[in-house]
Amino acid sequence: MENPFYRKKFLNNRCDKELSKVKNIIKHITVVLTASFLIISLNGIYFPTDAAASAPKIGDSSSQASFNVRKASEELNTRGLKSFENKDYPNAISEFEKALELSPDYDEAKYNLALSRYMNADYLEAISDLKTILKNDPNFNEARIYLLQSYLDLIKHKAAKGDETAAKSLVEEVKSLEFASSDFVSLAINAAENGIKKDTPQGIRDYAIINLLIRTGLRTIEIVRTNIGDIRQESGEEVLWIQGKGRDTKDEFVLLTEETAIPINEYLKKRDRKTKKENDPLFMSHSDRNFGKRLTTRSISRIVKDNLRLVGIDSSRITAHSLRHTAITLALQAGASIQEAQALGRHANINTTMIYAHNINRITHAPERKIDKLLDDYKNKEGKE
Repeated sequence: MENPFYRKKFLNNRCDKELSKVKNIIKHITVVLTASFLIISLNGIYFPTDAAASAPKIGDSSSQASFNVRKASEELNTRGLKSFENKDYPNAISEFEKALELSPDYDEAKYNLALSRYMNADYLEAISDLKTILKNDPNFNEARIYLLQSYLDLIKHKAAKGDETAAKSLVEEVKSLEFASSDFVSLAINAAENGIKKDTPQGIRDYAIINLLIRTGLRTIEIVRTNIGDIRQESGEEVLWIQGKGRDTKDEFVLLTEETAIPINEYLKKRDRKTKKENDPLFMSHSDRNFGKRLTTRSISRIVKDNLRLVGIDSSRITAHSLRHTAITLALQAGASIQEAQALGRHANINTTMIYAHNINRITHAPERKIDKLLDDYKNKEGKE
């Protein structure tokens, strides 16, 4: 007679083997299904983010699925960038949204989505996206610039439609966000890049001047005094010799990086041969009345102000000289020493440069933020009680 104990043991072993086979089958199906979902998504058919997550996870298939999901997100982001380059902003938005559905923490796709919404004139959505980005990364300067630009464009849109109440409300909202003057100056650079008609010598000149101001911290009078022959080579680098404040000769120089030199050289190529002698002004007038003559400080100030107005900024506090302050501030923020910033600004007294450093430190370590944090902590504590 068969022993029941051995019969039971035999059945258990058989069940274990069958169960193992089933597990292997499920594991295989999980990988196949996940891959299928990803392939479908990459061909433009959207699927929910929990599709892969809802499939059984056995062994190492979950880590492989996570890798595949991330790869799919990157592919969607790449497709979105291609649409963006082709100015197909609605499709770009769609691709970036799909990428974020797969990988909600994909920071690059978040920014790309915000920028696409801005370019598609979806200003409210862009503002919301950019605020979220800046909440997580307050030092993301480019995002802050586009947030300000989104506000300004939305204000223009509301005003054009006659909705003055909404426009005024948005203006107050912008004021409450306390954008730095450097943000507005950066917008002037963007305006110069995108708004100036560079198919004329005058347009190329205006961009070259603004670009030179922001990257070198020159004074307007220093630019007025420069000649074509003041551009020279020093130790293999292109420099511009200048006659500084209170100087009788051109005994100081600023480095012309590639980004600074290219617009200047493009402008000079557009100049008539008769106006390209070494002693001719680096930046000249192209008006009929004063053609070939040296620009004045007033002319340069007007060029800067006109380009500020291109982005809706018309403040008496922000001038051509603001670009000089911004250049010195940016140098310090980028890691330049006090002595290096002093050399850039050509300050006779280092205490003048120290003012810039103090202002940066004052904003970075503002005690007002500590007060806000303390009061928020009090509120949260009271709420819990």
